[in-house]
Amino acid sequence: MRIFADRLVEHLAKQWHHCFMLFGNEPLFVQESRDGIVKHAKQLGFEEHHRFSIDNSLDWNEVYDCTQALSLFSSKQIIELTVPESGINAGTAKHLAEIAPQLHDDIVLIITGTKLTRAQESAKWFKALNACLVSCNTPDIKQLPQWVMRRCRANNLAPDGEAVQLLCQWHEGNLFALSQSLEKLGLLYPDGQLNLIRVQESLSRHNHFTVFHWLMRCLRVSQSERTVY
Repeated sequence: MRIFADRLVEHLAKQWHHCFMLFGNEPLFVQESRDGIVKHAKQLGFEEHHRFSIDNSLDWNEVYDCTQALSLFSSKQIIELTVPESGINAGTAKHLAEIAPQLHDDIVLIITGTKLTRAQESAKWFKALNACLVSCNTPDIKQLPQWVMRRCRANNLAPDGEAVQLLCQWHEGNLFALSQSLEKLGLLYPDGQLNLIRVQESLSRHNHFTVFHWLMRCLRVSQSERTVY
C-alpha cells in the first residue's frame, strides 16, 4: 500500500500496519510521518523504542533480538531503521527479508530513507515486509500552491491567492521554514486571515535564500575590500 505523507494521519485512524517505509527527498515529510507513527504506536501500547542506523558498524543480531521479544515478558517494540543516502543494497535487502517473517502484533518496524527504486518495490524482500509505503517527496512547483493551501488550513489559516504565491516563492525548497512561518502567522493573526500585506510585513525575506543572494553578498564584500585598499 502506498499513501502520501499528508494523508498519513487520517490513514492511521483507520488502519494500522506492522511495517511502515518512509521514503522521499523531503526531510519535513519524513520527520513528521515518523513522529506521527511513533505517537500513534505509543497510544497503542508500544512502549519500548529501538533506533538503528544501517551502516557497516550495525550488528544485525541486535535488530533480530528485538523481534524476538513478546509482550508476555516485555512491552511492545518500536524498531526504527535509518537507511543511508546510498540506499538499500543487496546486503541490507537480505537482512530485511530475514526480518520480515519475524514481525508480529507486538512489533512495528519503521524504515526511513531518501530513495527507493521501482525495482526495489517489486523485490521479494519488499513484498515480504508487506509495508505501508509513505511517499515523502517534495511537491513540485505546480503542486506546491495546493500543498501550501492545505497546510494553511491545517493551521487554521485562510490565505488569499497572492499570499499563497508569496509563501511559495519565499519558501520553495525549504518546507521546514514554511512550517515555522505558518506557526508564526497563526500567532500574529488569530483571525487566520492572510493577505499579501500581512505576509510581507510579518515574514523576513531571509526565509528564501538563494545562490543569487550569496553572489550579491560576495560582490558587496569584494567591493568593500577594494574601497579599503
